Amino acid sequence: MAVSTAQLRVAHDSILTVRALVTQAQEELRAHLHSTMDRIAAWHAGWRGTAPVAFAAALEEYRAASEKLLALLADYGARLGRADATVAETDAATRADFSRMAALVGDLPAA
Repeated sequence: MAVSTAQLRVAHDSILTVRALVTQAQEELRAHLHSTMDRIAAWHAGWRGTAPVAFAAALEEYRAASEKLLALLADYGARLGRADATVAETDAATRADFSRMAALVGDLPAA
């Protein structure tokens, strides 16, 4: 099956659109993460006893999981732009990426 230049252009444009959306999602997630962590840290700064230590550990676990999610999004965006990736490789890798993202989100401490 021959692929036309127009089909390649549409595919390339779609990849660029998805990469832009992934980048935007990363920026929004990172901004939300930092804003939320700053607010929570300020809120629990006045606590006394052992609760702040446990809370700080849970907050760090959330931050670390969120950073892993951001890294997976970055890898996904980079993979989309690889010229040597086949459709099958990209599809399989995308499924694996989103499985890992879902697992990370599922492992986040409950709010």
